[in-house]
Amino acid sequence: MGNRTKPRKALNRISHAKHRLNPDRSNKGGKGSGQLRSSSTVRRLLMYKNFKANYDRRGKMVRPAPFQGTLKSGTVARVEPNRRWFGNTRVIGQEALQKFQENLGKAIADPYLCVLKQTKLPVTLLMQKRKKPRSHRKKPKVATDDLQEMVNEAASRSERYDEVEDSYLKREADSEHCEFQDPLFRKGQSKRIWNELYKVLDSSDFVLKVLDARDPMGTGCFNVEKFLKKEKAFQAELKSPLGKGALINVLRQLAKLNSERQQISVGLIGFPNVGKSSIINALRSKVCNVAPIAGETKVWQYVTLMRQVYLIDFLGIVYPTGNSEEQLILKGVVRVENVKEPSEYIDHVVQRVRKEYLVRTYQVDNWNTASEFLVALCNRNGRLPKGGEPDVSASARMVLNDFQRGKLPYYVPPPELKEENVAEDRSNRNDTVINVRVHQGIAQVVTSMEFVDEDKLCDLNEEEVDVSDDADLPKGEHELPQKTYLCKCASAKDRSRPPINVKRKKARKQIGIVDFTQEPDSRFSNRRKRRRKKPKHQM
Repeated sequence: MGNRTKPRKALNRISHAKHRLNPDRSNKGGKGSGQLRSSSTVRRLLMYKNFKANYDRRGKMVRPAPFQGTLKSGTVARVEPNRRWFGNTRVIGQEALQKFQENLGKAIADPYLCVLKQTKLPVTLLMQKRKKPRSHRKKPKVATDDLQEMVNEAASRSERYDEVEDSYLKREADSEHCEFQDPLFRKGQSKRIWNELYKVLDSSDFVLKVLDARDPMGTGCFNVEKFLKKEKAFQAELKSPLGKGALINVLRQLAKLNSERQQISVGLIGFPNVGKSSIINALRSKVCNVAPIAGETKVWQYVTLMRQVYLIDFLGIVYPTGNSEEQLILKGVVRVENVKEPSEYIDHVVQRVRKEYLVRTYQVDNWNTASEFLVALCNRNGRLPKGGEPDVSASARMVLNDFQRGKLPYYVPPPELKEENVAEDRSNRNDTVINVRVHQGIAQVVTSMEFVDEDKLCDLNEEEVDVSDDADLPKGEHELPQKTYLCKCASAKDRSRPPINVKRKKARKQIGIVDFTQEPDSRFSNRRKRRRKKPKHQM
C-alpha cells in the first residue's frame, strides 16, 4: 500500500468550526457574558495576520490571501437588484437645509467659535451664488450727478489744497535723499548703530551731548534732541558749557538727587570724532581707546567714574539727511585715507579757513585758488614724483587731516537770532528758574591756535562775574549779561595724552568744553587705587 495524501479542503467551503479566527462560526452559544467576534472583525484580523498569499515553486497561487477573491478571472458576477443603488445616499429637506445654513453662518461670523467637525454635506453648494437668467450691471458710484456739480466740487478742492499736507510732494522730497551714495559716506548711519543708540538712551538716566567747539550747530544730533524732549523732562541749555570740575560736581549732585538708586548711568552721544572717549579719559584715567580718526570706538561700553556714577561710551551717530559729502569729510565723519579724490574737497577748506591761516601754517604764498594752493604746497614739500608732476592727492590728504585734527584755525559763527524768536524765548522762559553764569577762567586757557583780531569776538582779559549759590543777588539781576567765547579743539597728539595733573599749574587742553580754573574736588582728582594688604594667616 502506498502513502495516501489527505484531500485538500475546498477553499470556498463554509466551515462550522468554533475557532476564534473562523469568520463563519455562529455567534450563539458563547461562554460567559462577553460577545463573540463578528465575521468582519475576524476577517480584518486575518488580513493583518495572513496578508500575503502562498505560492509554490512554480509561482502558482496555492492559497490566496483572506482579502482576495476566490473566483477565477473571467467569472461573471451577479449584482443584487435593489432600488437603493439608483437613489440618493442622503436626503435632506429644505427647512433643515435652511436651518443648517443659518447656524453655519453664525458660527463663521462669530470670532470665538470654530467649526471643528467636518460635515459630509456639500457645504460649497451653500456658498455659491445663484445664477440669474438676467444679470444687470451695477450702477457706477459717482460723486456728482451732472457736469456743473463736478466743476463746483473741483473748485472747492482747489481752494482747500495745501502744499504742506500734500503726501505726494513729501514723497518726492524724501526720494531726493534716497539717491545712490558711496558707502564711504554712510558711516554712522547703519541700523545697527541706531539700534545701539536707543539701547544707550534706554540704559542712561542722563545724557551728555558732546559737540565740536568749532562747529557746534553742525555736529548736533537734533533728531535725537526731538526724541529726548518727549522722553526726558530736563534739558540743559548750551549757554553755559561745563569743565571737568563742574561736570564732576554736577554728576555728584545728580547721584545725590537720585539716592534711591544704587547708581546712575550717564550716556555720551554725538558725532564721530568729537571727543566722547577723550572726555571720559579726562574725567578718569585713560580707560578708553582714542584716536584722531573716526570709528575708533566700535562698541559701547560702561566706565566706572565713581561708586554711584557710570559713564557709557557710545559710537558716533550721524543722521542720514542734511549733510553733504563735503560736510561729512570736514566734520571728521569719514577717514581721509578712504577718500578717492581728496583734491576735490580742498576748495571747501579754502572757503572756510582764512588765507592768512593757511599761509602761516604751510608757509605757501602767491596762490589764489585751491588748485594753485595744492601745486605750491607740493613744490614746497617736495612731493614731485617721476616726471616732475606734483602729487596733488597726497598734499590734499595732508590738508584734510590737519583740518580734521584742529591744526587749521577756523570756526563757524553762531546763527543770528531773530527778534521774533527772542521774544518767544522770553515768553516761554520760566520766571522761577534763575539763569546764573558760572565763573570760567577762559583767559587762562592756553591755545596753540592764534586767531586774527577780526575773528576775536571779545576780549578774553575782560573781567568775568563770579556767582555762587550762596551769593546774595539783588532783585532783577538774576539774568546776567552773556558773553561769547571761542574755545579750542585739541590736536591729534593732545587727544591721545592722559590728563595732566592740576597741581602742576599747567594749562590743559579740552575738547569741545571750556576748562574751569578752579580745582575740582581733591577726592576725585588723581585718585589712585589703594591696594589693601592681605592679612597673613597664622600657621
